[in-house]
Amino acid sequence: MRIAGKFLTQGQWGGVLRMGAANFDDILVTNKLPRNVAHIIPLLLLIEFVPQVFSDFPVVEDIIEKTLKILAILLMLRILESILHTTRDYLKTLTRYKDKPIHSYIQVFMIFMWLLAIFSIFAIAILWELLLIFVLLAFNKIAIMLLYLFFLNLASTIFYLSYMIKQNIMLRDKILIFFLFLGVASLATNNRPFWGQTGHRVVGEIANNHLTKKAKRNIEKLLKGEGLATISTFADEIKSDNSFRKYSSWHYVNFKVGETYEISEKNPKGDLVQGIKICQQIILDPKSNNEDKIFHLKLLVHLIGDLHQPLHTGRAEDRGGNMIKVKWFRGKTNLHSVWDTKMIESYNMTYTELSTNLDYFSKNQKEAIQKGTVIDWVNESRELSMNVYDSAKIDQNLSYRYMYDHFSTVKIQLRKGGLRLAKVLNELFG
Repeated sequence: MRIAGKFLTQGQWGGVLRMGAANFDDILVTNKLPRNVAHIIPLLLLIEFVPQVFSDFPVVEDIIEKTLKILAILLMLRILESILHTTRDYLKTLTRYKDKPIHSYIQVFMIFMWLLAIFSIFAIAILWELLLIFVLLAFNKIAIMLLYLFFLNLASTIFYLSYMIKQNIMLRDKILIFFLFLGVASLATNNRPFWGQTGHRVVGEIANNHLTKKAKRNIEKLLKGEGLATISTFADEIKSDNSFRKYSSWHYVNFKVGETYEISEKNPKGDLVQGIKICQQIILDPKSNNEDKIFHLKLLVHLIGDLHQPLHTGRAEDRGGNMIKVKWFRGKTNLHSVWDTKMIESYNMTYTELSTNLDYFSKNQKEAIQKGTVIDWVNESRELSMNVYDSAKIDQNLSYRYMYDHFSTVKIQLRKGGLRLAKVLNELFG
């Protein structure tokens, strides 16, 4: 009986345990640990699938990917904070820990973790893009809008964070990162590279150097002094205007492996070959007004350039290499972008410097390059695209060796594009 008086019965112990479990559950809910953990799976799904939706828009894709990574870091901080606060509140229910400065220990530890998070976010968002990040932080019952991660001065950010923690302000609800998506979407469209600006201008500049006097005179008269290099990027610039969306399919042509363009199934919305043909017809049509001729001349200059980027004649299933993820000097990109811009940018020459260094041909070389038709050139580019596909593996880090092995091909294609554009324009205006 004395033993029974000192110790609880089995039923009483069960009641105590059930009460403890209930209290602990309350603590978990109060500190929002279950809710924060529940965000992990949706966030992982977003990280995996959302960037793929914008694979045709590398700038937007990159911004979204980095935004999601930053959200992941912040979510991990929230989960860690919830775990620590849950532990603190539970220990406070125990007599031996009631007088311990657990909260202070947690504050010090969280300051350290926030510093690590800030450096991580800084590396993701600022070092690479110098993007302005707007963070909406809702605290307790008061919503506070802060220009929080501006990072013009990292020290000031750290100071503010320390002040925030010292004031015992706890993060509440959702942390949202805002980018100016409307402006970014427009920027992304304008900067969507097809040979990139430099590549297209090289093609235009080389072509200009090989025009007949008559063709050059007629083109200058039509364009009112604008050069071919200047107008070569026009077809990309107008993509920000939805009224020109119907021309999007003109930038590329896809057909099955083993086929040539002649026997392939044609895109009902148009393709690179069809687009070039329409431009030629409108320019030659005496009924076309100058405005239409100027517009389609600008498109034509661009499309001939696109024709000589091998992956513009690539496979439909991977969108001309856009879906093939690789790294360029450890930075995430795709195979299409490597051939559009990365190698040209790494060469670190202006379009005038590149065109000057590439514009040397013998008479026989020039005739050999200009031989054939647009369809012949497309089939040639398609064969080359198969070699490009074989040149890299998914997630492979491409760097100096890849540049050494393949930039000569880029230069050859830029030279071909310039000379063949000159041939087409001489036939139209000469």
